[in-house]
Amino acid sequence: MSFGQYRVSAGVALLVLALASCGGSASQEEMELLRQEVERLRAKVEQGGEENDAATAPPAILALFEQDATRSTLAGLQPGDTLAQARERFGLETRSRSWTSDGRPIFQYEWELEAGVLIRLNADGDGRLEKVGVALDGTQALNIPTLAGLRLGQETFASVREKFGATLETDLQLWGAQGLYTVAQRTPLAGAANRRLEFVYQMPEELSRAQLEQIGLEVQRNRNPAVLEPHLRDRTPFLVALEAVR
Repeated sequence: MSFGQYRVSAGVALLVLALASCGGSASQEEMELLRQEVERLRAKVEQGGEENDAATAPPAILALFEQDATRSTLAGLQPGDTLAQARERFGLETRSRSWTSDGRPIFQYEWELEAGVLIRLNADGDGRLEKVGVALDGTQALNIPTLAGLRLGQETFASVREKFGATLETDLQLWGAQGLYTVAQRTPLAGAANRRLEFVYQMPEELSRAQLEQIGLEVQRNRNPAVLEPHLRDRTPFLVALEAVR
């Protein structure tokens, strides 16, 4: 829950107490006004808090995420675009690296933008993009509208499940040299053939290796992603990606 939602919820609670304490001392008109205010504040909670509490990204970042009605893009790019197009859009990359996966070379390029936004692209040897990813470092509260009704910086594990439900496929895996446990969820992108969205979350650091392995068994062997809900419900994905399905 955001600070704004907490503040509105507290307002609801106070008004409910006021209603209860007024009893017969308040006029019918006063009681009706209080009831109306309770309903107004409850509606704000359901809408995600007060509008003024929703932080937005800098204008330059928002402009990069504007949608082209003819293309399903993430930060203005999609699989099949070229590295040259990315450089034209973001400038020279901050860093790059490469590795081999299933006998295929993968080249990754990153751009560090303002407000803790990182663009991460995977391309083939010819510079053709296979995956377009956006990572948020979590240091700033952001609200970036993008494809499929997503608002980066505002989405959580729970809101992604609410939006995409049973279409999500879930994997828990070790990732990177640090041995961090992460959860990756993928879903087909509606209306875009051979495209899917990916959401990646880091499991809480306080969980023991034994707990993580037990959760992993439930997710991988028993295909039971519900065990993740208590640990990830309010967590935001650190990476959202649009990728081609091979």
